[in-house]
Amino acid sequence: MKKRILMVSESSHIKSGFGNYTREVLSRLHATGKYEIAELSCYRTAETPKTEPWKIYPVAVSAHDPSFSEFTSNPNNNYGQWRFEFALLDFKPHIVFDIRDFWNYTFQEISPLREYYHWIINPTYDSSPLKIDSVNTLTNADLVLFHTEWAKQDLINTYHYSHNNLGPIANDAVDSNVFKPIGYTKKFHKIKYNIKPDAFVIGSVMRNQKRKLIPDLIKTFSKLLKSRPKAILYLHTSYPDSLGWDIPSLLLEHNVANNVLLTYKCKNCQNFTPSVFKGIKKICKVCKSKTSEIWSMANPISETELNEVYNLFDVYVQYAICEGFGIPAVEAAAVGLPVISINFGAMGDVGSKIGASLVDVKRIFREQETNADRCYPDNDQCLDMLQRYINMPMAELNSIGKNTRKKLLQTYSWDQTTKIYEQVFDSIDINQKRSWNSPPKNIDTSYQIINRNNNRDFIYDIVDNVIKEPDLKRTSFIETIIKSLDDETILEGLKVVRFSKETAVKLLEVYANNKQAMETIRVQNLALPPKLLSFIEYSKK
Repeated sequence: MKKRILMVSESSHIKSGFGNYTREVLSRLHATGKYEIAELSCYRTAETPKTEPWKIYPVAVSAHDPSFSEFTSNPNNNYGQWRFEFALLDFKPHIVFDIRDFWNYTFQEISPLREYYHWIINPTYDSSPLKIDSVNTLTNADLVLFHTEWAKQDLINTYHYSHNNLGPIANDAVDSNVFKPIGYTKKFHKIKYNIKPDAFVIGSVMRNQKRKLIPDLIKTFSKLLKSRPKAILYLHTSYPDSLGWDIPSLLLEHNVANNVLLTYKCKNCQNFTPSVFKGIKKICKVCKSKTSEIWSMANPISETELNEVYNLFDVYVQYAICEGFGIPAVEAAAVGLPVISINFGAMGDVGSKIGASLVDVKRIFREQETNADRCYPDNDQCLDMLQRYINMPMAELNSIGKNTRKKLLQTYSWDQTTKIYEQVFDSIDINQKRSWNSPPKNIDTSYQIINRNNNRDFIYDIVDNVIKEPDLKRTSFIETIIKSLDDETILEGLKVVRFSKETAVKLLEVYANNKQAMETIRVQNLALPPKLLSFIEYSKK
């Protein structure tokens, strides 16, 4: 019997870090012929064309779908929560794995069907310390993999982590057959895109997010311009973006608008072009319509086009307060560029492996939202590095770039990453989990709940004797309920609301009812609800 493996991710059809990871790994796992593969595809609707050869369950629904209001009623549905159990019941996986952020998959930890699958996670561990909830989640996984060696060692050293569920490094990678040096001179390539051939281009590829140090990079570049007026900063980033930086204001503030390029993509003719900022939309040089917009996830360019962008750079800069891995740095290395990154966390780990110049951390600060330490780099040192590179003879610059590509090829490849997953999956004994064909486990609705004075004893009594899932006591779900009972309050969004035993019992009652419903469908092999018709039909394509 082939092992059935379900991966939960953003979606294999989108051009994001998680999307690329999903596509590259699943395509290779599927090609082995050793497993049955399925994907719970969070950013896919039933209207999305399917080209992948493995089974796919779409999570999202379009605005005209009757279930849209239900889908949008809970933010966790975007991460797959409302479709997860139904995919489990239809596919009956032996293994479920996820590579995303901690908050993306907490529902997998407390699923009423948890005892039927091995749960493997590879979280984007980008800073330390972790929240206690995140550490608890790690301990409850059957196996924890890591994107970087730094993340694994930080967990072991910071928390004296002694659980025997730590696995290997299954890092991100890059397709070096797509991201590679162009076959002609960089001067000619710049002329092709209307950039002066003697311009020195500093490039950075990033989403327009709070944690990306776009203001610092622009400010540092403005200082470089005083001595090198022909320098160009190419920011392949999005604008506008929710909670992103006000890029036009930053360009005006530092008087660099004529020296900073952004990527525009025409929605009409699909032509892409580097350009100084000319508004969110501008007239396309090819089709002459005002449909050329700044690059974004909703207006993407292909990987081949992105490789064209990278090849316009003379040096690449990775600048952020933290990264879980930092894919653009390895893409730049694959193109054969000198790379500047920051000697902090995963950025330092990845940067050292590709031979990047590492900027020292000037100050560590604690971020309120995550309670994790983040970094501010030494901008003056970054400026010195840029000046050193801009003064280098082109032959020396090219030699450094060739070395970064060489180190990249030795260290990061999707074949190597997939082989690690193969070894992990092949080593798992699926008989250690409860069989999907097991007899029913019923909820004991006749049990009389005892109103204990100790809140922990009260909740544990319900978990042990009604729900009958003792492992649930080790989860943040139960710990949060107990803490809220002790505090008599709970935070809902920005509001502090009263929390009572009645509230706690209702939450556990919802869980118990869901568990009973899932067990009934599993044991009796019932058809799933009619509202899931498109969900199931898509998985049969």
